[in-house]
Amino acid sequence: METFVAVLGASGLTYAEGSVSQEKEELIRSRSNERAFWYFGGAGDAIVPDNLKSGINRADRYEPEINPDFAEFAEYYSTVIIPALVREARDKALVENVVKLVYQRIYAPLRNRTFYIDDLGLEPFDAPSRLSLLEIPKDRLRRKSSIIVSRIPINRWYEIIGYPTIADAICDRIVHSAHRIELKGESVRKLYARREIMQERKSE
Repeated sequence: METFVAVLGASGLTYAEGSVSQEKEELIRSRSNERAFWYFGGAGDAIVPDNLKSGINRADRYEPEINPDFAEFAEYYSTVIIPALVREARDKALVENVVKLVYQRIYAPLRNRTFYIDDLGLEPFDAPSRLSLLEIPKDRLRRKSSIIVSRIPINRWYEIIGYPTIADAICDRIVHSAHRIELKGESVRKLYARREIMQERKSE
């Protein structure tokens, strides 16, 4: 899990959200920047991003090469992109301070909680979902518990995850260090529904 943070320089108004990765699909196409603009009520005069490969193709003090999709995004919102200078902490000091606060006030309390994933694999995985499922057991291995419930047999997980290399890594991290409980029989929801119907009939 990655953290996207945007801060207005003058007021310090902050927007933060969890992100599956720092890839272009998340940064631009999945609209993390756009949701920040919606939260702020508009776009600022300039965006000062870090030099991520997903947004900046080549960092340079004088003529940085902006990713075409990112440049098109900025043009649409009538703003400009001025990447933070490499190894210049003052260019992104506000964001760095907010990231520390996010980890202290959001992520730190979550470390003590049990994660619960229900109905894993009901829909095919896309790329962000695969990466997210890959990171969860990695972050929590031998630290805290995670409960994963699925109606899909484990021998079909490779099929639903859909990318052999990532599927192998996910199964290796989850299956081999887990306590597996396989349940057979009717759905509990069906049993409860049947019981309610029987009680209604008796009361008529």
